[in-house]
Amino acid sequence: MYFTLWSVRLQGFLADPHVCEASREIAMEMLATPVSKLAEREWTRRTASDLRKFLIKEIEEHVERRLTTVTHLEALD
Repeated sequence: MYFTLWSVRLQGFLADPHVCEASREIAMEMLATPVSKLAEREWTRRTASDLRKFLIKEIEEHVERRLTTVTHLEALD
């Protein structure tokens, strides 16, 4: 998610994410902190899932096609 967030930001189309406060805090930390210095946290499938969906939606809107790998990655446990 760190690299997805940064790729959306560096492409110049990172809008204000409409996500929960916890996801917003994770995104702000990712934008301000190198990946090696991020705070440790328990990361589950639900952690920042709204942020992940928002970022994927932003990418898909700008490339004007669906990302095929998303469904494969979400199917993994």
